[in-house]
Amino acid sequence: MDATPTSTSASASTSTARGTPPETTGTAAAASCPTIASDDGPLHVVAIGSVCVDQIFDIDDMMRLEMVDRLGTEKKYLAIEVSTKLNVQNVSFFPGGSAANITVDLAIMGLKTAFFGGIGDDQPGKECVAEFTKWKINTDGLHIFDSPTGVSVILKTPWGREKSIMGFKGASNLYEERYCQAAVLKRAKYFVWTSLTSPEGIAAIEYCCNICADAGVVICGSPSLSIIQNCRDQAILLMKKSFIASMNQEELAGLTDKPTVKAGIKELLKWGVRIIQILTGCGEKASGSVLVDSVHDVVISTSAPGVVITDPTGSGDAAMCGLFYCLINDLGPEVAAKYGVAMATMEGTKVGVRKGIPSSTREIEEFLVKYPVTIVPQPLSTY
Repeated sequence: MDATPTSTSASASTSTARGTPPETTGTAAAASCPTIASDDGPLHVVAIGSVCVDQIFDIDDMMRLEMVDRLGTEKKYLAIEVSTKLNVQNVSFFPGGSAANITVDLAIMGLKTAFFGGIGDDQPGKECVAEFTKWKINTDGLHIFDSPTGVSVILKTPWGREKSIMGFKGASNLYEERYCQAAVLKRAKYFVWTSLTSPEGIAAIEYCCNICADAGVVICGSPSLSIIQNCRDQAILLMKKSFIASMNQEELAGLTDKPTVKAGIKELLKWGVRIIQILTGCGEKASGSVLVDSVHDVVISTSAPGVVITDPTGSGDAAMCGLFYCLINDLGPEVAAKYGVAMATMEGTKVGVRKGIPSSTREIEEFLVKYPVTIVPQPLSTY
């Protein structure tokens, strides 16, 4: 399952016609964050996207409404009665954001990573930077703005996996092309884009994709519903630049507008994506997955471990990290399928992102012994 580029040191072509953009006006940048990983050696993964603070509220007395629309599609809603006061059982705060999660998760597993994105010059921002410092994440591409750090308010209800998120992008949406570090990108094996939704943020992702394409860095797309719902056309264009895609089945349906996982995967293959990881399932139980590796002409369906999920926040990011780890260490598609599901589940058994991430493959193997999964491979040509 070797998706490693033949070269990661080639210079970016000038044919992209993307020079340094002019100085911007408006919200002033406070400062650039100092580099944490100061060496100039190779990086395994660079991720661009959001960094935020996750605020998790445990609420028992919200109402859930289930409706069926005229097309027969079941819809579920959380409801709060007007002029009422709900009791919150617990509140937790964790550094989060999909791209930030990916870089930290992989660093926990011993890989070298870098983060590109915007953060606020405030206390939540300082806490997020402290997490990068702890795990020695390269932050040459992190920029500090005179604007609040992003916040995700996560409503955790008695219905397990089913959660709702209210997201404030904050400083993340101020990020733009001029803060991206081409030299850092060229040192990476893999580049993953997540969800920036401002026009400037989209342009920054596109700029990084162009640099990586010219430098032989493998491009990976991990779009959340945020970019899919707000910038679907741009997300499709970015996905067509990507070699790898990782998302859950809801995100796949929103991106491809296809009714089934199989149809959505086939659409991604038409767009030129070569390796596809889709988390499947819902409810309180863990997710299984479908992993497509067209390089090795295989589709692998993996069952879900028999584990009850406590908090699914960050599980998709963890699954992608399992895939990355196997790609980087050339462990093969079957191991990648199992590790992706295992890491997603291990993350979901703890409250808060990054809390369930293993620090070694031994922990993953021990988990899989305790909670075995079944893999069913088949040739891609018969899928």
